Amino acid sequence: MAIERGLRKAGSAIEIDIAYDGQQALSHLQKLAQHDALPPIIITLDLNMPRMSGLEFLAILRADACLRRLPVFVFGTSDAKADVQAAYALNAVGYVVKDSSPASLAAAFGMLATFAEVCELPR
Repeated sequence: MAIERGLRKAGSAIEIDIAYDGQQALSHLQKLAQHDALPPIIITLDLNMPRMSGLEFLAILRADACLRRLPVFVFGTSDAKADVQAAYALNAVGYVVKDSSPASLAAAFGMLATFAEVCELPR
């Protein structure tokens, strides 16, 4: 919800779908991909999710031929080198520490909104 609020404050009109855990997100994405209905998507991923960690989700996503190309921005509370490196090893586009200053988070949400507007996203 913090990401949704941040994007709205940044003036973004991005349509947001929320999954409450990694299994729900994967199921939703796989259903869309099966019906060739995969719209342009940017995934914002929390590392600390119930039932499946963000890194587990990212590993499964990258192993799926239909979903591996989707851009993923990780938003985590950890700035541990191992977490950051693991996310980038799984081809995260960016890693943002949620506990950063409000100005840093606002800049991250603005960057995400700009990314969505100016980049051609995979379909």
